Amino acid sequence: MESKAQPMNRVPGFCVASTLLFLAACNPEPVRLPSLGEAYVGPASLSVRQDISLQSPVVATVSHGERLEILQRRRRLVKVRTPLRAEGWTDERLLLSPAEVSSLRRLSEQSKSAPSQGVATTYEALNVHTAPDAHSPSFLQVKEGEKVDVIGHR
Repeated sequence: MESKAQPMNRVPGFCVASTLLFLAACNPEPVRLPSLGEAYVGPASLSVRQDISLQSPVVATVSHGERLEILQRRRRLVKVRTPLRAEGWTDERLLLSPAEVSSLRRLSEQSKSAPSQGVATTYEALNVHTAPDAHSPSFLQVKEGEKVDVIGHR
């Protein structure tokens, strides 16, 4: 009695492996950089650019207080990821640390019960900063001619 061994068919296994490799290569999501930390948007509105250059297109606009993931640093510029997963570059000086955001929240709560020391009117648009320093991020702009309650001076 003679048995005829049938040759093993290796084609289906090869096809499955090839298909899996092809599908892995076609993954529409780019490789995501791991987060180095977190920061929060300082200004009322912040443009996140595709590249470091100021002429680079804006990939996202985020608002004051939004949380960003820090992905990379180059001198004073940082690459960030927005809550909607857009990635791009911005100036680190326009971002707030978690401690600064916490401090702003405490100041906001304290100021709610602070008595007014008088009313002031702005002569021109006025940027409100996170600290008494012109280089600190501004997060609010008071329009020209708008009246505000003064609750303290620094």
